[in-house]
Amino acid sequence: MIEVKGGANPGSRELRGLRAFVDEHGPRRAIVVCNGSAVRRTADGIWILRWERFLERLWGDEVVS
Repeated sequence: MIEVKGGANPGSRELRGLRAFVDEHGPRRAIVVCNGSAVRRTADGIWILRWERFLERLWGDEVVS
């Protein structure tokens, strides 16, 4: 599951819908693409990536396999 956010640092409130989806459907990965600068992973396994880093991973076949 990939979700795109316009902000730089999505917090718990912005991730609420994605977390609900993950709980209900259990995708292999949950990724938020945003304008932030740091790559991070939340305690519940959601990756938060700057859009440029996401594209690098996508083109490197690290996102969809």
